[in-house]
Amino acid sequence: MIEADIDPHGWTEAEYQQLRRLVRARKPMSVITTAMRRPAETIRKAAGRVGIGLTNGGKPPAHPAAPKQAREKLQTLANAKGNSLAELSRMIRRRPGYLATFVREGEPELLERKDRDMLAVYFQIDAGDLGDVR
Repeated sequence: MIEADIDPHGWTEAEYQQLRRLVRARKPMSVITTAMRRPAETIRKAAGRVGIGLTNGGKPPAHPAAPKQAREKLQTLANAKGNSLAELSRMIRRRPGYLATFVREGEPELLERKDRDMLAVYFQIDAGDLGDVR
């Protein structure tokens, strides 16, 4: 029997694929934790590592933040966690000044969905807190 390759965090590719399927199916976290047999925190971290948007079970938030509120929220979260905007930009695979330009100059007006989702998973917040989910 051949063992599946396990990453440094103890996850196999098959587990990541299962997580992707569950998120695409918009399953709530309670169903995901049961199916994956792992705690919610571990699942959130794994989702963040591979860029799976795991916020609010995949459903749009009830009240998305306005662009100015989203920029302020991002700056506040970064400060609270001790991250620079450059570090966060690199985490979402953008140039180092991307989020600084977003926060200080409002460009782009809205973050792309994948960027919002990755940041939301990292900060463990709803993606709608970082802007409109159109």
